[in-house]
Amino acid sequence: MQSIKVNIKSLDIPVIKIEIAKEKGLFTYSDVLDGAIEKFTRRHPHVFGDVKVNNPEEALAVWKQMKKEEKELKKKNNKLNK
Repeated sequence: MQSIKVNIKSLDIPVIKIEIAKEKGLFTYSDVLDGAIEKFTRRHPHVFGDVKVNNPEEALAVWKQMKKEEKELKKKNNKLNK
């Protein structure tokens, strides 16, 4: 039970930031959860999509590839927004 308390306590700052943003009308808790679910689903197509893997190593390779593609897209978008 102690580890759950520690993990929940580590959410203090993010929860405060979300609450401040919510009060300013920037986004809601639902927006944050929707984004987290979308990211989790995108990074795990072997679980939620059509990608097939045969072992944990292949699953990790898929996950790393998805993160790499996200990073490249973010970099490209940052250049466009300058």
